[in-house]
Amino acid sequence: MLHLLDSAERPNVTIQVLPFAAMKKPPSPGSFLCCDPGCLDLSTIVVDAPTRAEHYGDPETIAACRLKFEQLKSLALPAADAAEPRRGTAMRDSWGLLHHLLSLIQV
Repeated sequence: MLHLLDSAERPNVTIQVLPFAAMKKPPSPGSFLCCDPGCLDLSTIVVDAPTRAEHYGDPETIAACRLKFEQLKSLALPAADAAEPRRGTAMRDSWGLLHHLLSLIQV
């Protein structure tokens, strides 16, 4: 939990929490990683499988996974800026939820 909070303070890292109540069925059946080095020709999707990771580079799979990622982002709690002062929204964003969970663990 501390590592997530420390990582969230980096300018190139955004962490969002997807609550269990956000949906009945997620838009993706498993985890995947979108690798986008800034050149569309080098973009790759890595899908976790039980025995190995699958790699895809075709435009259709990349577009489908990017769409799923955008759907997941829209369902997740909003990301919060660590530098922003708290305004009574401690449990309404990902930053506040992570801090709340950390305080429960430390008790």
